[in-house]
Amino acid sequence: MPAAVEINQTAIESRPPKQYPYDAVFVLGANFHLLGEKSSNPRLYPSDLRDNDGFGTLGGGFRNLAALELYLQGKTRNIFFVGGISEKIKNQFAGKISPLPTEAELYKTKFERLTNRMKQLRAHKERFNGLEDLQLEALTGSANSHGNLETIFQRSQKAGLQNIAIVSNNYHTGRLKLQYDYELPEPIKANINVTIIGAESYIKDTIPGRYDNVIFHFEDPRRNPDMHLRLR
Repeated sequence: MPAAVEINQTAIESRPPKQYPYDAVFVLGANFHLLGEKSSNPRLYPSDLRDNDGFGTLGGGFRNLAALELYLQGKTRNIFFVGGISEKIKNQFAGKISPLPTEAELYKTKFERLTNRMKQLRAHKERFNGLEDLQLEALTGSANSHGNLETIFQRSQKAGLQNIAIVSNNYHTGRLKLQYDYELPEPIKANINVTIIGAESYIKDTIPGRYDNVIFHFEDPRRNPDMHLRLR
């Protein structure tokens, strides 16, 4: 009879927590897509390639997909969704669906559903092996880019985060960098390293080929008039 294996429980419990490249990833909301507007049960989703907010294309669903890939690649386990409800969104969906969720709440809910669905798919479920459970949170205090950045850094300072990533669409990253450099006060940024990630670029880099054609047509202003409008 083989000797019993002795397990040092104290040693197990004293192991340091796993270190990630990013203490947290923050996903900025980007409006909604309304499905079944004329039905008895209209439903909201993150905006997709068909959606336009009057200022150009949106494609918010790419942000959730990139955040999931960051988790699957072992870059973080903490994902925050950021965004309230702007007056623009209230006006856009007035009389179409009620009540309206915040962007953060809706994107978080759909992210959870996307994650759970992928766990059930044979082609993807093994990618979750060995990963720590996700920690998700919705930050709903602001409804514009500047306010969202303030929310992100206030939350990061409160939690003592040192390395964070902010996920948005490629078309939005330049504006975020300018706002970070010139609009946010230095004290709120102190001791926090930030990486701004363009969702489409990250998706193409980590899962090459799967969405390249879709992203190409989405980002090309000659093929997508709404992207042309966004970049004007």
